Amino acid sequence: PMAAVLCEAGVSMIVALLGALKAGRPFVPLNPRLPKLTLQEILGSLDPCLVLTDERNIGLAREIGGAGRRVLDVQHLEPIRARENPVLALSPELALLAAAGVALLSAVLVPAWCRHVVSAAVAGAGFVTAGVFACVVFDRTPQPVGLLADTMTRDRWGAFAQVIVAAAGAVAVLVAWGAGRRSHVAEYYALLAAAGGGMAFFVQSASLLTLFLGLEWFSIALYVLCALDSDRERSLEAGLKYLIIGSFGSAILLFGSALVYGATGTLGFAEIAAAGKTSEPLLVGGLALILTGMAFKASAAPFHMWTPDVYEGAP
Repeated sequence: PMAAVLCEAGVSMIVALLGALKAGRPFVPLNPRLPKLTLQEILGSLDPCLVLTDERNIGLAREIGGAGRRVLDVQHLEPIRARENPVLALSPELALLAAAGVALLSAVLVPAWCRHVVSAAVAGAGFVTAGVFACVVFDRTPQPVGLLADTMTRDRWGAFAQVIVAAAGAVAVLVAWGAGRRSHVAEYYALLAAAGGGMAFFVQSASLLTLFLGLEWFSIALYVLCALDSDRERSLEAGLKYLIIGSFGSAILLFGSALVYGATGTLGFAEIAAAGKTSEPLLVGGLALILTGMAFKASAAPFHMWTPDVYEGAP
């Protein structure tokens, strides 16, 4: 599909042309000083599906483009290079997943007398590495960037939240080290790192799909973590209650997401927010169910009945 570049000669024109080239589109430059009728005739003969323009000419582009053509400001082309490689944005999650895998392997490959030290060191190093990567992402992301078909967002708010998750995880490792666990040591630290990876993934979500995946990622790790002390009845009870209530909250969240998708035809947060200006009952009901499911997960009143038993029985 062809792109029409409607910009004044200068930096904006160069950025727009580079954006069209990088997207693999043939393009034709248009002079915004031409009469509107002439520009409309040119667009009609070319039939481009995209009009690239700058802030000065965006009104003209929308006027001559009509309803069938997408108009894009060249300012949105700046993060194209970062959009192509999501590895840096996902590096905190990858670091924590690697730490979880190594800590889990230590349960069978490391002798029992040093297993606690090795698994705790691996989990702690994973959280520290994730925090460092999150700081790098924060420094290199002045503007929000969409990832993986805009299902995730690389921005400074998400990176800051990942720093908080990494710091909290490192503190949890230190607290667990001081508690002096003797059973299921490596599994404990592996699940702790896996839960941290899910939380780091969750804070970058930009759609209901990735929100649910991240939520279930760390929830499943926490279910097992609560029931890890299988020789204690309270631990098993905590894990079972957390699993049942968490599954109930997940079902409500999924049902609400289905209603929202049925009302808007999209799962992206930005598109749902744009459609949320209407008061369609299906959309309102879906959003209410999503909030209810999130309240179950977050133990927010009045959906917090399960919290005391789970907190008391968790290791």
